[in-house]
Amino acid sequence: MGEAGIDRFHIAHVLNHRSVTHSTVTAIYDRYRYDKEKRAALETWGKELDGILKKTARLHLLSKDSSPSRGETLPTAVAVSAARSVVGA
Repeated sequence: MGEAGIDRFHIAHVLNHRSVTHSTVTAIYDRYRYDKEKRAALETWGKELDGILKKTARLHLLSKDSSPSRGETLPTAVAVSAARSVVGA
């Protein structure tokens, strides 16, 4: 989440880490629930996960298109196939 640009404070609220969100005296008086910020953080995280899943699905399709050569493991075959598609070979 941090890599996606989400503030640590809002990450702590999403994860319900009270040691971070309630560690100061002012936190006792802060009754705001940060629902809008938590929703935005989770929507951003959802988009990140979507991208990861789409990338994984593309790699999976590549692995179906190229079966491993003799002595080559499936992950190696996928990496070789991906490299060929990038290079255009």
